[in-house]
Amino acid sequence: MPDTWTSQDSTLLLAALGSIYADIETTKKVLAQNGGKTGTETNPLLGEHPSNAKLNLYMALSGLTTTAASLALPKKYRA
Repeated sequence: MPDTWTSQDSTLLLAALGSIYADIETTKKVLAQNGGKTGTETNPLLGEHPSNAKLNLYMALSGLTTTAASLALPKKYRA
């Protein structure tokens, strides 16, 4: 476990994970509008019209990376 993990650290991590989730879900909604003809994704890692499976994988990997980085950082860099 990280050195002296605080409730503030947990709150910040949950906010970051919630932001990742909201971003992906919003992207799914925009890309699905009008039969997928309305919007395009600008993230070059995902391509212009990523599948929901690709978006879910990206969200999972982003969440895991964010969590791992948070746990690995020394306390002075977390807040």
